[in-house]
Amino acid sequence: MKYTEEQIDKAVTWWSNVLKNPEFKSRDNSESGILTTSMLIQLAIKNKVSDEDLVTFKNNLRNLMENIHPLGIRLMVDYHPSGHLCQACKNTNIKDRNFPIKTSMIFKENGDVKVCSGDSANWVKI
Repeated sequence: MKYTEEQIDKAVTWWSNVLKNPEFKSRDNSESGILTTSMLIQLAIKNKVSDEDLVTFKNNLRNLMENIHPLGIRLMVDYHPSGHLCQACKNTNIKDRNFPIKTSMIFKENGDVKVCSGDSANWVKI
């Protein structure tokens, strides 16, 4: 089964918004957790994604989802983007540190798209 056009639109929009306006969430309130989150925010601010790179990323991700990958694939970032997100960054200057860590996106056969954004976060339907 393939992704629906609505699922593709939601995924491309959500990931591009996250890259343009980075947020890093963590439930780790220890000193090291707070320090890590603060450092990630500073790196993302320092390495803003250009509009040109964002357009290329969006086109690449849309193409991957429309033509290559079947429903059931998860878009995810542990500490680095994996699979499709990594491939969608080709020919851009988007860095691993621009992505929110511990974030996953899943696609359901009923058309739902859900995101778990941040360490130990709950799944949210988008």
